[in-house]
Amino acid sequence: MLAKHATDAEPSWPTILRLEQCFRVSHEAMLWRLLDLGYFRDRKQTEEYRPGVIRQARMLRYDTRI
Repeated sequence: MLAKHATDAEPSWPTILRLEQCFRVSHEAMLWRLLDLGYFRDRKQTEEYRPGVIRQARMLRYDTRI
């Protein structure tokens, strides 16, 4: 699924949020899964995707209740 939606080696905000919506999982769960799959080098790299998740989801018109 990630290979279908991702255009870069590291997932972008839109890609991460699209996957969360598709699999109906929390943002934190998706970051952990992407780290586990090797799309992030380490936990520190995922930190930039933690703040502002609700704002990003609203901007992309995704459900913020997950």
